[in-house]
Amino acid sequence: MAKKGGCLCQVGEYMKKDRDIMVPGVCVLLVLLIISISGWTYYNYTIREYQLEDANDIRAYERHYVLIVENTDSLFWQSVYASAVERAAEKDAYLELMGTTISQGYTMEDMMRMSIAESVDGILLEYTGGDELVRLIDEAVGKNIPVVTISEDAPQSQRQSFVGVNTYQLGEAYSQQVISLIDDTTENVMILTKNSSDESNQKLISVQISNAVAQYTKGTQKVDVEVKNVDSQSAFDSEEVIRNIFSSRKGPPDILVCMDEVDTECAYQAVIDYNEVGAVSIVGYYATPTVLEGIQKKIIPVIVELDADQMGRNGIQALTEYRKEGRVSDYFSVDVNLITCQNVEEYISHNEEKSK
Repeated sequence: MAKKGGCLCQVGEYMKKDRDIMVPGVCVLLVLLIISISGWTYYNYTIREYQLEDANDIRAYERHYVLIVENTDSLFWQSVYASAVERAAEKDAYLELMGTTISQGYTMEDMMRMSIAESVDGILLEYTGGDELVRLIDEAVGKNIPVVTISEDAPQSQRQSFVGVNTYQLGEAYSQQVISLIDDTTENVMILTKNSSDESNQKLISVQISNAVAQYTKGTQKVDVEVKNVDSQSAFDSEEVIRNIFSSRKGPPDILVCMDEVDTECAYQAVIDYNEVGAVSIVGYYATPTVLEGIQKKIIPVIVELDADQMGRNGIQALTEYRKEGRVSDYFSVDVNLITCQNVEEYISHNEEKSK
């Protein structure tokens, strides 16, 4: 009997040990189960919320417009697009950005053909030159698709309207800023252009600047004005061209005029890298964060900027008016802003308030 009782005691001890092992294990499993159920419940709730938000964001628009620009990565065109999208929504229209980039491999002409084939309700186009683009503008208009050129005009085409600044006005703005920087030590001015066409607006503006400098210095001093075309496909190409200018035996010019935001940023960096701060004065284009920094540090004296917000909103307004009335003004003017160290802080504050 004693032996039997001993066995029973051992069995009881084993059962007690099993319970001691099982209870924590069961607790852990219960905790994991509760966590899994809670996680799954939260996941389903989140998915339902996102689906509900997506459903709320869906909207049917009366019109479908497209914006075609050469460089969608440009901060200027992104600003134009942002204001145009907002204005389009107010007019019950959806605006699609179809601008070309190198990585996409599409040309401006390709984008025009795609838009025409899609039978969109209107096209905002940065005209970049060429007979084929003019032909496609006329083809779109012939198929009842209104085309509004922005920033660069194609007056020889059948486009409905142009939104931007006339060449003389922009040339006058650049000329005045260049003249204001000329002093007794100034010997040369270099103007960087981006379009190789002799008929391009930038070429016309460079001629206007050259004439203004010649007139201003007539009989007092000789200031050479050189126009250099930056035939670039990327920011790296612009950087290389500008660095070659600064590292050449002749050296950089006293005044460097840029008509492109990428050229302006590259020129600003080159002035710093080649220790030319105070020796080279930049008349730049468009207020990117980098360029604004250069103005704040008084390395860039002044930049010329087209009002991107006005351009976007006026472009949509032109398409809307034509669709509604069957006619529209031939020209929508856009302001030219000059940003210097005197007003840069005010400019930054104004844009920060506008973005809130």
